[in-house]
Order: sequence, then structure tokens, then C-alpha cells
Amino acid sequence: MAQILEQPQQPIKSAPQEARSIHGQEGLGAIFILLSACGFGVMGVFAVWSYGAGTNTVTLLAMRFTIAAALLWPYLALTHQPLGVRDHRKLLGLALLGAMYVGQALAYFNAIRYIPVGLTSIILFIHPAIVVILAWLIFKEHMSLPKLFALALALAGVALVIGAPAGPQSDLLLGIGIALIGVVIYALYIILSTRIMVGISALTASAYLFTAAALILLLYGLASDQFRPQDVQPSGWLDILGVALLGTVLAITTFFAGLVRLGPSRATIISTLEPVITAISGWLLLGQQLGGWQLLGGALILTAVLFLQVRRRKVIPDA
Repeated sequence: MAQILEQPQQPIKSAPQEARSIHGQEGLGAIFILLSACGFGVMGVFAVWSYGAGTNTVTLLAMRFTIAAALLWPYLALTHQPLGVRDHRKLLGLALLGAMYVGQALAYFNAIRYIPVGLTSIILFIHPAIVVILAWLIFKEHMSLPKLFALALALAGVALVIGAPAGPQSDLLLGIGIALIGVVIYALYIILSTRIMVGISALTASAYLFTAAALILLLYGLASDQFRPQDVQPSGWLDILGVALLGTVLAITTFFAGLVRLGPSRATIISTLEPVITAISGWLLLGQQLGGWQLLGGALILTAVLFLQVRRRKVIPDA
């Protein structure tokens, strides 16, 4: 999930302007990315625990983004990072991205009610393949043979994940369907962000997105009576803090700290450990297990992601 807030990369012809690694700090960058993957990886576990303590999805996400925004804005000020966005069109664009972020988050956090957190994370990682398809359909981008190969791998992985379920069939199909909706929203978000977020610091954009998401969820929750913090048990507040602090603030700040030291391609490659960490944490802490065919499908999806990133790095080196 780290990539959802990554500063969109410029087209290939603008490669010299892309983020590069910092020589001598690649090891530290890799540690930061691993911390980020761990933060995102355990987020689903805290969410499941919070559901058991009386939290609903709208309350969880409203508090997640409110806490994250409340912490990120002071961090930006203390680190002297740019705070303002003067272009009103970009502000509207960030509000739109915030709404899409809400849609993706609702899909993810509702999907984990029905399917294991590891399976949800694996499905989410097919978004590069969906981006390739949408870029081909919408912007008529060239569909090269390597992209077709990666797309075929990803789709084969999805077929294995969906076609070889392990658990109650109705819950699995519903959960997988919700997760796939989240993937499509995620892919559309990425495509739009390549135009809206150009020239805006990634962490600054994150602060605006979190604020927009928090306002949307709070207003919707109050209007629909789904924002019910009074129903949350004390242990549930600890779980909400886990989602906000570990799965959002820590995960995103360490991702960007690693990104500037390691470069975008290598950072994204290491971040593919996220669904592995999610699956392991779901197994150890929730007792959730994935079937053998689902694991194979997940391996094919991650292989497709890695293949796309390695190919991209050959075209646009990080260092």
C-alpha cells in the first residue's frame, strides 16, 4: 500500500528529474522500506482486532486519517517542508484523490472482514497490472511484450487465488469482489495522481489527502450515524492507534525516508515484502491461513510486480 502515496514518476523522457538513491545510504534506505512494509503489513491485524472491540469501518478509518493528519502537519512544519499548494485546481485534484483514497481504504478494510488479511494484500498487489491495462485503454500507451508477459502472470495469479478458495465460499467471493473493487480504484488513483501531484512534495500531498479523507469520512459518518466512537471498547482504541501510528504514520514516513535514499524502483521492489509480512502476521496473530494454490497465485502476482519494476529500472536507473 505504500505506492498509493508515492510521488508519481515523470514520463521516461523526464528521467533525469526522478528520485535517485543517495550513495552510501542504500542500506539505511532498505531498513526504512522494511520498516514501512512491516507497518503496512500488520495494519490489517490491528483492524481485525478493532472490529472485535466494537469498531466499525467508518469509525476506524475516520480516526485513522484524523490522527495521521494531526501528526503529519506538525511533522512537515518541524522539518521545514512545503505546506501550501497555491494552485486551486491542484487543491481540487487533491480533494478528488482524497475521495478515491477513501474508496480504496473502505474496500480494503471491508474485504478483510470476509477474507484473510494476507489474501487481501496479495489481491491489492495486482494494481500494477490494472494500471497497465487502464493506461493502454485510456491513454493508448504502448503494450509491449514484457508488459503483456507481466500482465499474463498477474492474471494467472488472480485466477489461482479466486479459483482455488480455502474457506466459506460465499464469504470468499464477497471479500475477493470487494478487494478487486479496491484494486480498480487504486489503479485509477495512480493514473490520476500522475497528473495532479506533479510538482507537489509527496509528504505534503499525503497531509492534504489524509485531511480530505478524514473530513469526508467524518461528515459521512455523522450523516449516516456510522461514526460511533462511543461503541469502541478501550482495547479497540489501542488497535485504532496501531492502525494510525504503525500502519499509516510510521509506514508512510519510513517509506519516503527509504525512497529518497534507495530510489523508487528498488524501494518498490523491497516493499513487495508487504503482502508476505501481512500473510505471516495474519497466520501468527489471527490464525488465518492461505491455501497452497492461493500461495502460488500470490507468488505469480508478486513475480509480475517485480518483473515490471526490474524492467522499469533498466529503462530508468535509480543511481
